[in-house]
Amino acid sequence: MTRMLKSFNTYIRMGHLLHFVTIIELAFALLLVYLWIGNLNEFKLSALLFLSCCPFFPQLDAWSRFQNYKLAKDQLYMFGFQERIIKPFLKSRCQRDAVMQACKELGYLKPCVNYFSKSGYRWYHLFPDVLFKDPKVVLSRNFIKTTFFAKRYKSRFDFQALQNEARDHEQIVTRLVVKKQKKITA
Repeated sequence: MTRMLKSFNTYIRMGHLLHFVTIIELAFALLLVYLWIGNLNEFKLSALLFLSCCPFFPQLDAWSRFQNYKLAKDQLYMFGFQERIIKPFLKSRCQRDAVMQACKELGYLKPCVNYFSKSGYRWYHLFPDVLFKDPKVVLSRNFIKTTFFAKRYKSRFDFQALQNEARDHEQIVTRLVVKKQKKITA
């Protein structure tokens, strides 16, 4: 249960911007329902149906970014912080957020933020680069597939078990040091 809760917590922190967009879209749709409830017509009903589909897209994006997060965390754990690992995730704010969460959990947040800054990205760069270079690509099959339907990535490492193992090792070392100090003082 705690493992699932920890994954959910990471999912929320990693995709905070996308979850915020989902909440705003839901609030807007509910506001329209409240305002139009008395006099619905075909146009308003079709608008509400369209708006009810909108919150799914940020959540599909968040799920895909969670796959990026797991991939980046595995690579960072295996090879340490390297710019070549981070570079493929520069494309959008959501990918950068996912990688920053992985870096934060592994202790690489500062070099990651420095690399993003060195690459010219700031907190206000929200939209994917491709929107400014070639907006038509947003409708392409590849963009839709990689943005909303990324393949499920199964992490190679059980980070919670590794963390527990490290904590146990640290406790054992602490006990040995305390025993040694007691022998020296006795």
